[in-house]
Amino acid sequence: MANLSPQTLLSRAQKHIKKNELEDAIGLYQAIIDKYPGNVRARKGLEKVEAMKFCSEAGAQSALEQINTLLEIYNQGMFNQAVDFAEKLLKIHPSNSDIWNIYGGANRALKNKDKAIRGFHKACQLDPNNSSKHNNLGAALEETGRTGEAIASYKRSLNINPNNALVHYNLGNILSGQKKYKDAVTSYLRAVELKPDYEWAYRALSGVYESLGTFDKAIEAHLKVINLASGDTAAHEAALLKLNRIICDWNEASKYQNALFNYQNSAAAIPPSRMLSIYDDPHQQLLWSKKWAEGQYKQVPLELPSRPQKSERLRIGYFSSDFHEHATMFLMSGLLRCHDKTRIEVFAYSYGSNKNGTCRENAEKVVEHFFDVADDGDLDIVKLARSHELDIAIDLKGYTGDTRSEIFQYRLAPLQIAYLGYPGSMGAPFIDYIIADPVVVPVEHYEHYSEKIITLPHCYQPNDNMRKISSTENSRKDEGLPEDGFVFCSFNSSYKISSVEFDIWMRLLDRVKGSVLWLINSNRWVKTNLEREASKRGIDPRRLIFAKQAPQADHLARHKHADLFLDSFNCNAHTTASDALYAGLPIVTKIGEQFAARVAASLLTAVGLPELITYSIHDYEQMALELATNSQRLKEVRSKLSRNIKTEPLFDTERYTRNFESALFSSHSLFLSGHKPQDILVTEKPVTT
Repeated sequence: MANLSPQTLLSRAQKHIKKNELEDAIGLYQAIIDKYPGNVRARKGLEKVEAMKFCSEAGAQSALEQINTLLEIYNQGMFNQAVDFAEKLLKIHPSNSDIWNIYGGANRALKNKDKAIRGFHKACQLDPNNSSKHNNLGAALEETGRTGEAIASYKRSLNINPNNALVHYNLGNILSGQKKYKDAVTSYLRAVELKPDYEWAYRALSGVYESLGTFDKAIEAHLKVINLASGDTAAHEAALLKLNRIICDWNEASKYQNALFNYQNSAAAIPPSRMLSIYDDPHQQLLWSKKWAEGQYKQVPLELPSRPQKSERLRIGYFSSDFHEHATMFLMSGLLRCHDKTRIEVFAYSYGSNKNGTCRENAEKVVEHFFDVADDGDLDIVKLARSHELDIAIDLKGYTGDTRSEIFQYRLAPLQIAYLGYPGSMGAPFIDYIIADPVVVPVEHYEHYSEKIITLPHCYQPNDNMRKISSTENSRKDEGLPEDGFVFCSFNSSYKISSVEFDIWMRLLDRVKGSVLWLINSNRWVKTNLEREASKRGIDPRRLIFAKQAPQADHLARHKHADLFLDSFNCNAHTTASDALYAGLPIVTKIGEQFAARVAASLLTAVGLPELITYSIHDYEQMALELATNSQRLKEVRSKLSRNIKTEPLFDTERYTRNFESALFSSHSLFLSGHKPQDILVTEKPVTT
């Protein structure tokens, strides 16, 4: 055999294979490789025959048996073994689309995204008329953020089989993620038309209807979810409770009130923000947040590349969908403007679809590095942010609408901070700190947060002292208000209002003759439902005045027509409260337990009006009544507020920014010293003249 040519030995090996003499074939291939290490044909032949031997030993003889064995391994959830077996089979059957499809599925389950796409793509090439395989490719592409390619795959799948409910559902999901809600509705409706018991499609349909503001249809779809769901429905009922709260239909909401308590013991999860206005308990909110985080975030953090211990300037990145005319930017514009660029290098990553307005223009001007990543996939954003070697990544959304907090699970920076957007703990292991103050999170409440607490000296909330208030000559009459009479005001979103607050407000209207209650017309059901509730309490519904949405400067200006702002309880006025105070309108609040229920108290403390903080429902009502019936007392309060706007910390943007930056440097210094995150109390340096 030593004198035989490689070609002769290769030919003999092939004869052994045909006779199923696999060991002899392996011996010949190995002999060729030993003598001719660069012989590619021998190496490929050896790989193939070893795979054949493996499959033979596995008990599968025919190609069909081999594929069935592979499918059985996959269906048992043995994904690593499925990948290994598929790779061996592909050496024998490289043109079998089913093997490539299972290979793609196993890699997708293992989060090997590139290999999954390769497997599904090859399966589609080999079997181009298979609807299911194009759907699989679309799903894998979607998971890597390649949304355009994913949509194309879904559409190819539907061209082959337009009656595949799963593909319509998947297409609806990606359209919803792109904020193309009307198109998403079309896809979801087709999915439930084809599959009337499609619970997940009804869930998604409810969500897009909610995003579109068609809350009646959202509720209808969610009732379908409850009817279709098997077993525990507490989470669905809790979500339905929130939907009814949005339209102030407290009769329907009361039907699901028990779901709140059932949900505490439920294994299911819903976005934690749904619960903030319904239940005031920081520990329970933490448990719900942990439940959500455990279900949503499965990615193991990626290892950060090594970098110099300390950069010339502290690099911070803000991540949000709200770089436009939004409450977050109304608050943050001053902070972004006032950052000390000699010490801090600011990066902003905007993933929102709204790219217009003054706030957006200003942010792009004052932020040193501004990136629009709205069309980028998660991994693309992660790669971009990591390339900037951020020291601190700041999540401005948390569990609020249009969030992409999931990108933080990959670890964007050595330190990751939750700030401003979500008033509570995220319960997520990848968020190191939360920005707070002594009122919203007192020391005795630290145990209710998975994050370490950074306590700013006055208020956690930034404010812009250069916000514009329109110079308008309009009158109360122009706003639909009586020229005379006391105007109670509550511009909070409708979901924050419960029957508890409304009972008090109606009693105040009853006791303060000629008074009215000025509210925001949040949606088209609110006016009808609240007018009905007023009538039930013996109050003429015409005493409820509903304001339309207005541009920010005009909205601030119209506060001058109100006499007193009445706060909600479980979830206070937040930006709405700073709007009122900035415009010179006093607020009466009742401080609660959780972060969301203590924000107005924090603002009042920082503006030097702690006397307007009450600690019980009774005291809240009595305080509001006293201010409404004692004009001298109210005048004193308004005068004090007018003075304090200019002198107290709440609207001192420069002062806030320096304290905020001190917090960032403190957290980073701990990191550089090798310490794990720990609670930080920011001490304000005395101002010298």
